[in-house]
Order: sequence, then structure tokens, then C-alpha cells
Amino acid sequence: MSIRPIKRLIKSKPTLEGAGVHLRRAFGFGNTHDFESGNSSIPFCAASSPGANFAVSGSITCTQLTPGGTITLPESFSMAAATACYGAANGINAATVTSLNTHGCYFKGHSMYIPPALGTYGTAPRNLWPASPFKNLDLSLTKSTKFKELLTAQFRAEFFNILNHPNFTNPYGSSNGYGPGRFSDPSSGIMGCGCATPDQAGANPVLGSGGPRAIQLGLKLIF
Repeated sequence: MSIRPIKRLIKSKPTLEGAGVHLRRAFGFGNTHDFESGNSSIPFCAASSPGANFAVSGSITCTQLTPGGTITLPESFSMAAATACYGAANGINAATVTSLNTHGCYFKGHSMYIPPALGTYGTAPRNLWPASPFKNLDLSLTKSTKFKELLTAQFRAEFFNILNHPNFTNPYGSSNGYGPGRFSDPSSGIMGCGCATPDQAGANPVLGSGGPRAIQLGLKLIF
């Protein structure tokens, strides 16, 4: 009997060196992992009514897309987000505050992501967002039995994602065009949501590509 374990691990997280430092200086990011993608979107905050703005306490509503649907976050969260986003925008210029009141911001943990002033470019670099790592452990068992001299039976048992570890696809807006965020519009309010497994998001599910545990049995006769 032969046993062949296979483990695939893909993990890439930017640190505060380089892109993280750039982001911290621009927006006061305290932790680059605050905006790590997952099965829920990054909380999105916007004015709760026409004319409302981030400078007025209680006039901001924050929502988040979760596996159970879109939820409205508590008022305490909205107030913290309004204070943080307004402080970051006001520290740049009045035009950025106007853009913030119009388009809203993303807020989580100690980090916020605000829109630049209208007609200007933001300071966020490429390859900014860290994603959840892809972890997949496959196991293959093979048993060969010889019947006389000319016939061999080979039995195989293959286990894909044997630990049944959950994996989520790249966030909405990824290059494969999956999901409502495929147009990469931050105002959609669902940025950072990897709301499917990689195999389903790729529209071509195959064993070992990010789905739940699967077991495959096979028998081959060699003569």
C-alpha cells in the first residue's frame, strides 16, 4: 500500500513595509489585516439621508453583506466609522470631505478607506488588499493486488480537501468576473466579499479546487 499526502498552501499578505506604510500615512491604517477578504464584505458607511454628512453624529448608516444577507451594523459602529472617516478626509482637504459625504467610506477595526476628491486620483497602490490563504490537503491511497502472473488489481481511494477546510474565492471584483462586484465599483458596498468557494466562482468545479471534502474510489485491472 502506498500513501501520498499532498498539501497546497498559497498565502500572501502584505506587511506594513511598502504598501502598508504608504496606506498608513495616507489614511491612518493601523492594521493591514483589517481589510482582509473573507465570507463577508468590508463594512460600508454612507449618509443615511440626503443632505446628511459624516461630521454630524448619528447621520451615517453602515451595512455589511454576510452569508445570511445584508445587515445594518449597530449605531455605535456607525458613529466610530463617521468619526474616523471624517477625520481622515478632513485632514486632507475640504474637497475630500465633499467626496466622502457623496460616496461614503469603508471602515473596519482601526482602518478606513475613503474616496479621493472629485477629479483627483487616490493614493492607494496596486496589490493593496490581502486575501484569505488557500489551504487544501489531499490524500491518495493505493493498494495493488496481484492475481497470478498476468492480472493485477489496483484499488485507489482519493480524498480531496480531507480536512474539509473552508476556502473562499478572491473578493468580488476579481478578474474572473464573478459576482455583483465584478465591475469594481466601490460604491456597491460589497467590496472584499469572497462569497463563494473558488471552484464555484470559477464556473468550472473540479475536485481539489477549493470545494468541500470529496472522496473518489477507483478500481483498475492491469493485465
